[in-house]
Amino acid sequence: MIIHDTDKEYFAHEYLSRSDIANLNRSYRYFLHKKNCQRSETKDMRIGSAVHCLILEPENFDKRFAVWDGVRKGKAYDAFSQENAGKSILNASENEDVMAMVESIPEEIALKLQPCAKEVSVYNDQLKLKCRIDAYDEKEGVIYDLKTISNIYEAEHHGPKFAYHIQAALYGDLMELETFQKLKFVFLFIDKETNFWFERDYDDEAIEFGRKQIERGVEIFKTKTTFTARETMSLPAYYLKKQNELMSGAIL
Repeated sequence: MIIHDTDKEYFAHEYLSRSDIANLNRSYRYFLHKKNCQRSETKDMRIGSAVHCLILEPENFDKRFAVWDGVRKGKAYDAFSQENAGKSILNASENEDVMAMVESIPEEIALKLQPCAKEVSVYNDQLKLKCRIDAYDEKEGVIYDLKTISNIYEAEHHGPKFAYHIQAALYGDLMELETFQKLKFVFLFIDKETNFWFERDYDDEAIEFGRKQIERGVEIFKTKTTFTARETMSLPAYYLKKQNELMSGAIL
């Protein structure tokens, strides 16, 4: 089922999401912990959401965000917060950062997003899985996901930490089940330090590994497994490469 609903409606739905799958792969207890704990809005979350909104749903920006030009304390700020209850409040500096990122979008990326369906939710009743898609180009068969990151290196090195490969596998497979269309999943990254935009996708090996983790997460959820057998760990390839480069240099 593909529908246009709100963020609130999507997050309230009981089916498993990408973050749920990632948390279940860590452990069932960790999944329960993340489900039950209150997550406070951070500066990065606020800025990322604002960029998303202005690029994908600019007509909703004033409904979801307010800009405060001052210090976040005092009677004036308290009154402003009450007046804008339910909205995320950006300060002047954050708003400048948001606008700079939005205005730096390359024309070719803006053109790619223009014909897309935006903020689409997919619910699979058989698998009990869900996903929230930023942009979907039916004609070209592409799913786009917009992400703000601290720097260009974070895309590759932090991708596994934030389960980007699970996201690519889950979103592509759920949409394929609904549309009977083979789709490409593309990340649109924005480097917050430089406002540089770049595109990335995962190779087949990464997508297949994401599928295996989805299967494992679903199985852990079904069985409520709280203990797994011992596994042997390996050091990440990028870490080994960096350390070998350092060790091959001069010894101080």
